[in-house]
Amino acid sequence: MENQTVQSLKIGSIKPDPGQPRKSFRVQDISELADSIAKVGLLQPITVRPSGKKFIIVMGERRYRACKMLNWKSIPCMVRELDEDAILEVQIIENLQRKDVEPVEEAEAIAMLKTKFTPEEIANRIGRNKKFVYARIKLSELIEGFKTFVRCKEMTISQAVTVASFPAE
Repeated sequence: MENQTVQSLKIGSIKPDPGQPRKSFRVQDISELADSIAKVGLLQPITVRPSGKKFIIVMGERRYRACKMLNWKSIPCMVRELDEDAILEVQIIENLQRKDVEPVEEAEAIAMLKTKFTPEEIANRIGRNKKFVYARIKLSELIEGFKTFVRCKEMTISQAVTVASFPAE
């Protein structure tokens, strides 16, 4: 791994990654994180990659949003040169290791990893068991209309996995 140092970068020079697998960020959660950062500081720098004269977030968008909410002018960053494949893999694995990821997003992220890794390798990388990974892969195959029911908690994950076992038509 390359030598990594933490740099303080202007928040205005940093932007979120539009390709970030995680799409939902609850304002209340960001606000609670901002309160915590205001009390004890930012405990872990965000990770960014250079993009022209700006930087794009690789990991830490919630922390970035919380610091913006606090009107910070700069933020501690780990700057890393990563290729597109490595960025996506790092983002997916980092998000999947968290407990608060929305199940459909989690399923879609695991499905993306399936193009590079076996379900067993995915399970090892994210610290989950194979049964969990297989269920999320099946959930990712659910038709979009039913995914909405899962997102709104009108359908359980086990119900959705069962429905996903049937042909779409």
